Amino acid sequence: RSEEGAGYDKKGYMYQLKEYLSTIKTYLQNHHPDRAAIFQKAANEFTTTVLAEYDNYTLFTGESMDSKAMIVLCKPSDDGSYLFYYWRDGLKESIA
Repeated sequence: RSEEGAGYDKKGYMYQLKEYLSTIKTYLQNHHPDRAAIFQKAANEFTTTVLAEYDNYTLFTGESMDSKAMIVLCKPSDDGSYLFYYWRDGLKESIA
């Protein structure tokens, strides 16, 4: 389950995102070093876009409201649907 409105203003989101991305980068450097540089470049580019359009996004967090966890972004598209953005390298596969 997720909770809408993670409670972050732009400055708070930037701080949380910096911490989160640092955690992912460290994990990649230790477990998938071939992905680390690719992730860093893509994360910087996407973060710049998100921050420039911050007010267009809705933020979602897990019901635990863990400040070290991924915040999912949602943005309306031109056709009225919604686009959700996840950090791929921050997802864990779960097999039921």
